Amino acid sequence: DNFEYHIKAEAEEPLSEDNVKLVTKAKTPYTLVFTIRNPMQKVDRFKVDCDIPGAVYKKSIQIGYNEEQEFKVDFTPKNGGRFLNAVTFTADNTSYFWYLITMDIESPAALRTYNISTEVRKPTVCKIEIDNALSREVSYSVVIQGDNLSGEATFIAYENCKTIYELIYYPFKIEERACKVGFLNKDEGELWFDINVNAEEAKPIKLNTLKAELGKSKTQTITLKNPLKKRAINVKCSYNPSSNFYVSHREFTIQPKQSFDVVLTYMPRELNRNESELITFTSTDLGDWKYM
Repeated sequence: DNFEYHIKAEAEEPLSEDNVKLVTKAKTPYTLVFTIRNPMQKVDRFKVDCDIPGAVYKKSIQIGYNEEQEFKVDFTPKNGGRFLNAVTFTADNTSYFWYLITMDIESPAALRTYNISTEVRKPTVCKIEIDNALSREVSYSVVIQGDNLSGEATFIAYENCKTIYELIYYPFKIEERACKVGFLNKDEGELWFDINVNAEEAKPIKLNTLKAELGKSKTQTITLKNPLKKRAINVKCSYNPSSNFYVSHREFTIQPKQSFDVVLTYMPRELNRNESELITFTSTDLGDWKYM
């Protein structure tokens, strides 16, 4: 009897000989040195390819079967992150072996430190200077690391000049901390700046003097705003209840991006007496408003 079989085979790509791991910092020259071994019989000359951007290396090598040899790759990474690359050694008959290169690249050190200081709920602008010495403009993606900081998501640094990026700091509570701003471009790399922010307690707001006859009253409206986009805030008012000042609302809620009016009333009980009072509105989200 005759039996006929149809056999189907599929060739797979060879696995890497090794996973070479390295840790370095962006914009810092690095020499990668690793040991290679020739796994192919009767083949001793190979063409070399490396996909690490800007890498400098030998384009061909000669190595005997099962021999080992050091191989060097010089490069300067431009951007931070984790990258998977390869160095491939190809023979004339197109057979090859390769090494996986796993790179963990840290962002470069900050070029400069900016210090920003303001009062709570008082926005201020920090002007960051970007120097572009190239004869073409460079488009950066902007990364802002820190709350209460905002700015454009992309930035154009014009050719052969210094361009200003405006970073807005709008704090809602007392704070002092360190932040960062990065400008990222695939070809030109990363520019990082340290931003130290400091928000101080806002000075009490002095209201207009209220004058009223004995037994009569005088009023003034205080408007409080909630600058938050998605969260309502609860506010409590505190002052000396035995004084001659009265507040229309002791507790209330302000919806997102809305304002709330509180009426302050003054009703004197004695003649020719100058009176003052510190009135404080407190929110766990936005801190204190103080009026006097």
